[in-house]
Amino acid sequence: MLKYFLTPILLIYVFTSFSQIKSPDWLRGNWYGNGFQTDNNAFWPIEVQFDNSDEVIKITYPSLNCGGNWKLISVDGNKADFVEMISEGKTNCIDGSRIVLSRINEENIHVTWFSPHISGADAFAVISRKKPEWLNGKWDGRGFQPQGGKSLWSVNFSYNSKTDEAQVSYPSLACSGNWKMVSNEANRVIFKEVITIGKESCIDGSEIIVHKIDDKFISVTWLSANKKQPDAFSTLEKRK
Repeated sequence: MLKYFLTPILLIYVFTSFSQIKSPDWLRGNWYGNGFQTDNNAFWPIEVQFDNSDEVIKITYPSLNCGGNWKLISVDGNKADFVEMISEGKTNCIDGSRIVLSRINEENIHVTWFSPHISGADAFAVISRKKPEWLNGKWDGRGFQPQGGKSLWSVNFSYNSKTDEAQVSYPSLACSGNWKMVSNEANRVIFKEVITIGKESCIDGSEIIVHKIDDKFISVTWLSANKKQPDAFSTLEKRK
């Protein structure tokens, strides 16, 4: 958002870093929040999208009619530095700001903008993970497990984006529990499965990958907690 002049040495460092450092996994997904500008006490919405299919972090300021992307400079655990590259609406937002992200938890990230024109930070925001509203509702289907006799079993799943509750049950296996969201992208959500009932029948701790097929169907893949490879598959249909 705020102007940041890059020296030739810094430019070399930045573009070298792009090729060597990957953006942090904790940033993957869709995020939204409101920025606060200290020099004029202005508030503006901010939207961030980091899709798993590429390393591009897209940034949009809807009320300012500008946007672009963040280019990575460095990562250190739960902190990451970027340079903001404005590609749309350059007359509304200044290209080249330095952005510092600090991870608060799985659902929230603190953002700080730095300007070369004043001492200290110039703007702040807390962005939160955007919930996948397309996943709302109740879904049913049958899971298929290739290993161990190629078994089939029933699956009932429900999700509420307002409460962020993701509940799952496997009636034919007499077990159930919940899915804890790990990351959320445009049409892809990753969960961790927590079995609370029937642990002797179902393995606890699997990674669950959900893809949106369309408004009526989703695909689900179970990854074994130990093997970290696909263990079971399903296509679930939304209940009417």
